[in-house]
Amino acid sequence: MTRNGYAAMVMMKPEEYRDLEKARIKQGIYDAIACSEDDISHGRVCDARDAMEQIRARYGL
Repeated sequence: MTRNGYAAMVMMKPEEYRDLEKARIKQGIYDAIACSEDDISHGRVCDARDAMEQIRARYGL
């Protein structure tokens, strides 16, 4: 539907909206995985214990 010649509303079945939302969430997960793989391939990683130690030292925990 349009208002003054511009898209104002989209109507779809609830099932279609649910499927679209699932696809959006799934794509976000794939994007996060791709970012993680890029970090790994470029050596931007550290041991979890070392990272927690650095956080504790930085914030006095």
